[in-house]
Parts: sequence; C-alpha cells; structure tokens
Amino acid sequence: MNSSKRQSVTKSDLEAFERRQKASFVSKTEFKREIAKLATKEELQREIAKLATKEEFDVVRKKLDEVADQVVLNTTDIRELKQNLARVESTMNTKFDVVLQAIDGLAGKIDSHQTEQAAVLHSLSHHDRQLDDHERRIEKLEVGVELR
Repeated sequence: MNSSKRQSVTKSDLEAFERRQKASFVSKTEFKREIAKLATKEELQREIAKLATKEEFDVVRKKLDEVADQVVLNTTDIRELKQNLARVESTMNTKFDVVLQAIDGLAGKIDSHQTEQAAVLHSLSHHDRQLDDHERRIEKLEVGVELR
C-alpha cells in the first residue's frame, strides 16, 4: 500500500483496541461459572438412558403401520357404506315417489267418488220431492174421481 493512504494510529486508538480485546475475553472464574452450568457426562448418560432404543422405536413404528393399515381399511369401509347408503336412499326415494303417486291417485278417486255421491244424493233428493209432488197430485185426482 501507498504510505500516503495509511492512517496513523494514535495511542488512544491502541488503548481503545486493548479495552475491546480485554472485554471480549472472560476471566477464569467466569469461565468456570459458565462451565458449571453445563451438564456433566454422567448427567448426559442418565438422560440418554431414558430415551427409547432402536428396538423400542421399531415396535412403535410397527404399531403405527398397523394403525395406518386399519385406518385405510376403515376409510374404505366408510366409503363403501356411504355408497350403499346413497343407493338405499335413491331406492327409497324412488319407492316413496311410487307410493305418493298411488296415494295421489287414490285421493283423486276418493274426491271423484265423493263428488259423484253428492250428485247422486242431490238427484235422489230432487226425485223424492218430485215423487212427493206426484203423490199429492195423484191423491187429488183420486179424490176428484171419487167425488163424481
């Protein structure tokens, strides 16, 4: 480098640098205090012993596979049940429509019969009045013939 571009370092710059360097280092006491916070080899071994072994993981994995297979079977069964239910529902709707149509037909016939019966009753009532009227006139004629 060219000497004209170099910056000169003062004594205060060097002291500041030294302070920063000292601040980045920890004392031996602080270092021991920090190390004491960490787990010891025995503590780590005790914790590792609590963890599952490969065999235990394999047992769990096998059970999970069995559960997954059962879920797939159940899902298939549920899908089939839904399809069967849809077919039953469709059949029931068709049969219900047939029953409703039959009921509608019967209701129509009942209405027709009731209307016809009302007409017959009206006609009978009219004929009864007519017969009564004829009977009175015949009686008058018979009385008139007897008088002569």
